[in-house]
Amino acid sequence: DGKLYLFYEGQFVDNEFHGTGILYHDDGSVAYEGEWACHMMHGKGTAYRTSQFVISYAGEFSWGERHGHGELRWLATSRRTDEEVECRYTGEFEHGVRHGHGVLVRGSSYEDVMASYNQTGWVFEGDEYYKGMWKYDTRHGAGVYVRSNLHYEGTFENGVLHGEGRLLRDDTIYQGAFVRSYKHGKGVLTRMDGTVLYDGEWKFDKYDGQGILYHTVETLLGKIAYQGGFAAGLADGVGTHWGPNGRKRVAVFEGGVLHAERTKQWKAEQKEEGRRAAKRRREESQCRAHRCKIVKMHEHAAMAPVPQCVLCGEHMHHGDISFAYVPCGHRILCGACGSTVPDKWKTACMLCKAEPVTLVRIFA
Repeated sequence: DGKLYLFYEGQFVDNEFHGTGILYHDDGSVAYEGEWACHMMHGKGTAYRTSQFVISYAGEFSWGERHGHGELRWLATSRRTDEEVECRYTGEFEHGVRHGHGVLVRGSSYEDVMASYNQTGWVFEGDEYYKGMWKYDTRHGAGVYVRSNLHYEGTFENGVLHGEGRLLRDDTIYQGAFVRSYKHGKGVLTRMDGTVLYDGEWKFDKYDGQGILYHTVETLLGKIAYQGGFAAGLADGVGTHWGPNGRKRVAVFEGGVLHAERTKQWKAEQKEEGRRAAKRRREESQCRAHRCKIVKMHEHAAMAPVPQCVLCGEHMHHGDISFAYVPCGHRILCGACGSTVPDKWKTACMLCKAEPVTLVRIFA
């Protein structure tokens, strides 16, 4: 690797380092101590580097690369100060990089970080802890990540929060979906004591979609403040608002504010839709009342379908004026359509195309 070594002490095979041996730096310090094969580190051993980044590695090697289980130590600059902190990774390696399950600890003292995490589940300010899956030197898969103000347990993708997880931060708990470290999808936000603050859809860390927002005033905790649509963190669209006194108001909101004109228009549309729905229900009831033929088979009875006009779709009940073709007998035109049917369909059946036929007006 371009570095100068003083000498090697150990076993040889065919004039190559093979077996157990020690390689020394030019200053006499140990560079590597362990197993060799064909002049390469292979098997179990400990490597010591003079680099400011990598202090040492102890574990398994495969043809000169860290491969298998091992422990890697190095120094890095603190994320909060210019001081150097110790980093230690213990876990699986593949072809020189972290790959598989492993634990990463970053802080002023490895022992202090581990003691704090094991006792409280948290770490000191500036320290970090991660336990979980890695893929090609990046957090990827299920894992637990902890900083002084953040505790996440869930899935990662390419080093960021992605998928389902549970995040404790800023005295709140979020349980739900993440996309690229954003709260995105369906999720629930609660206080540390379990009191629900919001339950619904999210988009890039903001309420967006359908959701339920709860009161944050101590005397109203657990009571719904608003239920309906959200956009960019604010009430938007049709929703229901409950005031502190319990007054309920259904309206249209825009940017978190009740929009009077849109509310008026929406209520008119709802009223019209209700009228149309009532009309459909009446028509369906009339259709059921006018069914005139019961077909019995075994011990069950079923209502015969009411014929419909092939042109306008109008139901032709018993007693309604309609038209039928003779002699084929197809009753397929209502009174209005039968009176205005083109001449060519007065002598040919519109259903079976039989001709010549006669179009007859009937009252049954």
